[in-house]
Amino acid sequence: ARRSRGRGKVAAATPKIDEEALRNELKKLRKLPAVRLPCRRIYGVPLARGLASAVATSRTTRVELMGNLLGPEETFVLCAALSRAGCCAHLDLSSNSLGPEGCSHVTRLLRDNQSLSTLYLGDNQIGDEAATALLEAVVSHTVLRSLGLEWNGLGRRCAGMLSCAARANSTLTWLALSGNPLGDEGVDALYDGLCGAHASNLGF
Repeated sequence: ARRSRGRGKVAAATPKIDEEALRNELKKLRKLPAVRLPCRRIYGVPLARGLASAVATSRTTRVELMGNLLGPEETFVLCAALSRAGCCAHLDLSSNSLGPEGCSHVTRLLRDNQSLSTLYLGDNQIGDEAATALLEAVVSHTVLRSLGLEWNGLGRRCAGMLSCAARANSTLTWLALSGNPLGDEGVDALYDGLCGAHASNLGF
């Protein structure tokens, strides 16, 4: 069974981040069209602000921050910057520590940013309620093509909204749901509602 990457456990198991080196790297990123910092143990509002500044200055279209330690506060700072920039097309926050509150900030970004076409949020322990709110935003989004929600504790209660989002959003062509405890009833409900949907790849 896959274990979630909680902030405390990861922080205790990894050496302290070299903040000065990361700040210098963020300065360089301000001149690039993409921000790629996977598995760098990034956490804390000060570093998140530096990251947000780099994103806002470069007006990047691609942000890859998978495998870090971003929690709700860091996610709020980052999403606010992305919303102001209004040009991010690819956002990967998988395997961080967003939780339901962090997901709510991403939901707000999705509502404000119609340029976002790819969103990966796998392994963040989002839960049914926050995921349902996110999917409500997906329903009316006109650009989103790929959505990753693997390993987020999504259960049967979320299956109906998943089905609705896949059916209603004509641009959504890839939806990943592996590792979620949808259960037999949830899977049946999801498949029943997907008749005529545009999603071409579904993972459970």
